[in-house]
Amino acid sequence: QVYPEPQNDDDQRVGFPRVLCVDDQVFNVEALDILLTVCSVNTDVQMHYAYGGQQALMQVEAQSDLNAYQVIFMDCNMPFMDGYQATRRIRQLYQERGLPQPYIAAITGHGEEMYVEIAADAGMNQVIVKPASKKQIDA
Repeated sequence: QVYPEPQNDDDQRVGFPRVLCVDDQVFNVEALDILLTVCSVNTDVQMHYAYGGQQALMQVEAQSDLNAYQVIFMDCNMPFMDGYQATRRIRQLYQERGLPQPYIAAITGHGEEMYVEIAADAGMNQVIVKPASKKQIDA
């Protein structure tokens, strides 16, 4: 499977929230982008994308402190590094840098209580069950 290349960090609009969407399936990233557009969320934000937990962590590590992500939509089930592991590492990195923690929303096909607890234990703020709805994103 071929994934698009991650974006470089040349989008430096000051004052616009930075959002990272993480999913190993390109279709899911594109669907989330469309949903955010429908919700009018991404008109005033800097959208960035990663196609796996490892790539997300690399993008977060590469950010300067002034360009840290404020919101991360994180798929939970990805190969190599799942969303739970990536979330723990991202939380640790933000803490080490003394940055305000990002809001991390889990994106998963599992809405059962067990998975909600796993997401919370990993440090995720919210669980959005796929397919995500406008109401869930607005929350």
